[in-house]
Amino acid sequence: MSLQRKDREVVLHGNEKGTIYEFATGEYIELHEPVDEQDRWVRVNYTAHAPLEIEPAEDSRGVRRKGYKADRRWQALSRFFYEDRVEPVRPSEVHQPGAHTQVGSDTEKPAIAE
Repeated sequence: MSLQRKDREVVLHGNEKGTIYEFATGEYIELHEPVDEQDRWVRVNYTAHAPLEIEPAEDSRGVRRKGYKADRRWQALSRFFYEDRVEPVRPSEVHQPGAHTQVGSDTEKPAIAE
């Protein structure tokens, strides 16, 4: 799961470039380079299974549903395996390349921290 979390972070923010900038205000930022399409596909191409959803124990007329106890056991087992999972990145979550890599305005030049 920790590898899936790391892959999610890399897809959303990009790879670290190793360049750190310090602004006059004392703020530090590190630049990230966007991940290429092939690497993004490799990192998010998996199916995130969700816990099993079951029907209620009784129908609209109050009659108990046959097989409800067995379904509850399957639901508990499914919840055990799939409750803590990492969702793959959706295309709407991926930010545009260069969104976090801009460094200040044209008038303000950052000092490079070494």
